[in-house]
Amino acid sequence: MTASTAILWPVFVQAFATLALYVAMSRVRVAAVKTGKVEAKAFKYVEGEPEETRNYTRALANQFESPVLFYTACIIAFITGTANITVLVLAWGYAVAKLIHMVVHATQNRLRHRRPAFIAAFGFLVLLWVALAVSVALK
Repeated sequence: MTASTAILWPVFVQAFATLALYVAMSRVRVAAVKTGKVEAKAFKYVEGEPEETRNYTRALANQFESPVLFYTACIIAFITGTANITVLVLAWGYAVAKLIHMVVHATQNRLRHRRPAFIAAFGFLVLLWVALAVSVALK
């Protein structure tokens, strides 16, 4: 496997985690309706949603915020052939930190655990973009 194709693996991890979160969110929502905690119409506008389902909804929405920049950086690295070891390590760091953030956000949602994962993911993302810019500039 070349570094160019290796950059796609953290992308796959992030994408499959997001897809898995869709399934988990759906299961939690269906369970909430079946147990009578909420009426199905509460999900129409995400108003009146119980906390245990709202955590999943918000965690999923978060997968379309900073991950957009992550996907973009990885695609640029792939297309330009600038996925060196630094870019790969930072991409994996982001994917792992974001996965931890997603799990904490969807389940216990404790800020003292969620925030460090968010900050780590954000730091990896910033450094990923810097490393990518340097790699492109030096190419």
